[in-house]
Amino acid sequence: MLVLLSHLKYKIIIFCALLFVFSSAFAQKQEKQVASVDSMLVNYFNRSFDSLFLGRINTIDTSLLNFSHFEALNKGYNVFSTLSSNGLAYKSMIFTPNFYNGFDTRQHSFSRYIQTSEDTRFLKPLIPFSELNYMMGSKKEQHLGVTFTRQIANRLFIGMEFMIDDAPGPYKYSQSKNSRVYFTTRYNVKNNRYGITSNYFNNKVLVQENGGIVNDADFENNLETDRRLIEVNLQDANNKIKQSGAGLEQYFILSPPTKILPDSVEVEAKSKFRLGRITHQLEYLRNQLIYSEKSPLADFYQPFDIVLDSLKTYDSVYQMTFKNRFQWSNLGYKMHANDIPLYIYGGVELVNASTSDSTYKQDIWQVNPYGGVQISLFRSFYIDGNVKLITGNHSNGDLVFNGGVKQFLGTESRNLGNIFFQFKLMNQSPSWIFERYYSNHFRWENEFTSSKYVSFLAGYYFKGVTFGANIHFIDKHIYLNTDARPNQSSGTTKMLHLY
Repeated sequence: MLVLLSHLKYKIIIFCALLFVFSSAFAQKQEKQVASVDSMLVNYFNRSFDSLFLGRINTIDTSLLNFSHFEALNKGYNVFSTLSSNGLAYKSMIFTPNFYNGFDTRQHSFSRYIQTSEDTRFLKPLIPFSELNYMMGSKKEQHLGVTFTRQIANRLFIGMEFMIDDAPGPYKYSQSKNSRVYFTTRYNVKNNRYGITSNYFNNKVLVQENGGIVNDADFENNLETDRRLIEVNLQDANNKIKQSGAGLEQYFILSPPTKILPDSVEVEAKSKFRLGRITHQLEYLRNQLIYSEKSPLADFYQPFDIVLDSLKTYDSVYQMTFKNRFQWSNLGYKMHANDIPLYIYGGVELVNASTSDSTYKQDIWQVNPYGGVQISLFRSFYIDGNVKLITGNHSNGDLVFNGGVKQFLGTESRNLGNIFFQFKLMNQSPSWIFERYYSNHFRWENEFTSSKYVSFLAGYYFKGVTFGANIHFIDKHIYLNTDARPNQSSGTTKMLHLY
């Protein structure tokens, strides 16, 4: 195994070196064309061409300001409860209701380590761009990241991002090995009337489950300073998550280009009515969830269900999702640098999915309409809202509605910050794992009712400082109780969050 890992590391280093050499050679050829442009400037947009045309462009930070924030949970301002080592399961300490989008395919306790189509970045380099970062942390924890993008032909771009996190953990049998990679392509015709993107992603999460330390006093009284010597409950249980998939998006602007601007970009003629554009998105996702254990009769499992196989545990769940989205929006040829006065979109999502284990399989179909609107007035007042309804043979009647208002104060020369208000309404069916689960140690079948969530968020932002309050009204919330079993509250709970 050590030999294989060593060969793998050498292959990665050689591959990264080739990328740098190839990119540098190509950059030298283009040096005369972009001599006046910052070669380190790399922009990107997420998920959809609509983000690009709406001006929702982000810039890759090539500075070293946050270089030490190498752990996924350290990025941002959230607070998490963890299992002692980077890469293991975690839980946010700030309650935020998640919408399952009809069929819950996300692994919420590991989602920060997993890359999906929604997280994919389509890079916009001025010249070929490569970035390599490596960091070694405490107890030989290692993080390796590679980013590469370049233009290989007129208006044709390719990109790749790769990340490995390997953490042995401070305690016995708490190692994590997480990897994620995705590849992207992007192309549009000369007049921007048609464009297409595609992506492929692959994630693997491998973690050791030690079940916690045997005697809490070893930690509380610091009886053993070397955490690797403290006895743990499990020493051969493993959790494996594999998530992979691919996505494609293409758009076509209905109005023909009739006017050529000085920069040779064609736009539709000025008129009171524009036909907008149609967009097609295709997405495929596959999940493989495996829990294995060589000692299923360990004392750790005694409080749970009777063991079915006393020789070994191999619990597996397989999920597949195939989605087609057809959408219309009022966007045209113009790429907006500033706020668009009115943005309207609407469409329908067709879903075919399945989930199965060793004894059960469920086929799912859904037809989910959705839509949204964004309004900008006087470049200081903003309104946005979106809604989605789930229909079909799974999670029928689920609904999510988001609305928000933002008002900037003062003037452009004398900015006094902004005040904002957000509202969220959700009607949500139980996740598949709460309804039915069958394994060597846990088995249940439940008939829970839908949960309802109403959230209000308000605050004030000024020069990097935000003050706010978030209040949730939670009706019939479903959760895992202290016995590691799903439970549903009987009434309504109010939760207030000040920050």
